[in-house]
Amino acid sequence: FNMKKYKFVIVEWDDASSMSHWQTQESLNEWVKDGAYKCLSTGWLVREDKEFYIVCARMSNDDQYGLCEKLPKQMITKIKYIKLK
Repeated sequence: FNMKKYKFVIVEWDDASSMSHWQTQESLNEWVKDGAYKCLSTGWLVREDKEFYIVCARMSNDDQYGLCEKLPKQMITKIKYIKLK
């Protein structure tokens, strides 16, 4: 493995949410007050461009990736780079 090829990250991000049942204006107002759902993703930052971070939790020794997420930068609230030994 060449784990030093990529940086290991912890990414905090706001997730979108939805409701499928009928709502009153009052219940919608309460739902909005709850704010966004906060999420954490961890893994290797294998790609970054102006719109997305691509974070993969698994890597193989033949340069394949698994459990990958394409996280829109607009949803990211914090990214922490972790130094691995």
